[in-house]
This record gives sequence, structure tokens and C-alpha cells, in this order.
Amino acid sequence: SSDQILAASVTEDSIADYRFCRVAELSLGLVLSLLRRISELDRRGESIYFSERRFPGSPPRRMRRYLITSALSRSSGGEVNLATTVMGRSLSGKTIGIVGMGNIGRLTVEKFQVRFEPQKGLERVCELTSSRCAQNACGCSIIAYDPFAPADIWSARGTSRAIPHQRVATFEDMLSEVDVLSLHLPLTPKTRGMINRDVFARMKRDAIIV
Repeated sequence: SSDQILAASVTEDSIADYRFCRVAELSLGLVLSLLRRISELDRRGESIYFSERRFPGSPPRRMRRYLITSALSRSSGGEVNLATTVMGRSLSGKTIGIVGMGNIGRLTVEKFQVRFEPQKGLERVCELTSSRCAQNACGCSIIAYDPFAPADIWSARGTSRAIPHQRVATFEDMLSEVDVLSLHLPLTPKTRGMINRDVFARMKRDAIIV
């Protein structure tokens, strides 16, 4: 029946949206892990634990705080490191390059541009600290590239808000500007090898590719 077809369609759309959202969340998580050096600190903590052999067996859950604190103050080799030297970089204010403006690309941008409504009484603080505070909690700017997407693909539609972004005509146009390059496109004969030595040469030395 038509009701069954509609129900099946809604279910399939819900599953697709859930899958897309998981990919977008992973993209944000990987970028944060690289910028803030989370995985590096975790490995340092594990290394310190096993090198000092303070506790037998695998690190117990209660030791996680000790391991991370140790990693902030010294490396596994024993040399002293100031905590400020291993805290990584902030995501705030970074320029994000999105290649592929489909569903996953859009959801990923929304993760980087989390809408933030200031609590009552803090509106003036947001006005003084950042003009974008009420709209973009991370303060990220977006540059997008997709040679096949319609011109209005990120315009407001239905319940979906418009995505503030700058769209470029070629992939190369964004490379020197972005701090993070996030790829959301299928692997095809045309896209295979698109990240190469020339691309790295055009990008910032500390840029991140996901």
C-alpha cells in the first residue's frame, strides 16, 4: 500500500541520515584529536605507565587521570615538557575546506559551525567578544568545492538552514587558505590520487587532511 511504501521510504531516509551523521561526527572527532594531540597524549601516557611499571598488568580505569597528567608534564623518555607545549592548537577561528557538498559534507560543516544561542544575560558578552558567537560556537570559516553540486545546494530549504560558506571554482583555489581539508567524495578513477605532492606543496605546513 502507499502507507507501507511511505513508511519504508521514511525508514530508509532515517538510516541514511544516521549513517551520514556518524561520518560527520567522526570527521570532527579526527580533526579535534589531531589539533589537540589527544591520541598522542594517550600514547604518551600508556608509554609512561609501562616504562615506570608502577602497576602490574593493563592500566586500570582509575589510572587514566594519572597517565594523562604525566603525559602533560613529561615524555616517556623522562625529559621535562611544559604543559603548554603539548596542548595542541585550538579549532576556534580555523578555516575548514570541504570537498564534496553532498549530505555528508553538509552535516560535517554543521558540526564545525555548531549553532550557539547565548544564555539569558550573556548576550552582551557575546557581542563584545565575537560577532559570530551566537551563530558559530567554533568560529570556523568554511570554503567548499564541488564541481557537480547545484549553486544553491547549501541554501535554506525546509527545516535546513543556509550554510555560510565561500565556494571556489577549483580544488586548487582553496588549498593555500584552509587549516583543515576534509574530503567527502567517492573514490573513483578521477578522484584517486587527487591528494599528491603538489597539493601538499600548496597547503599550509601545519594543515590537516581528513
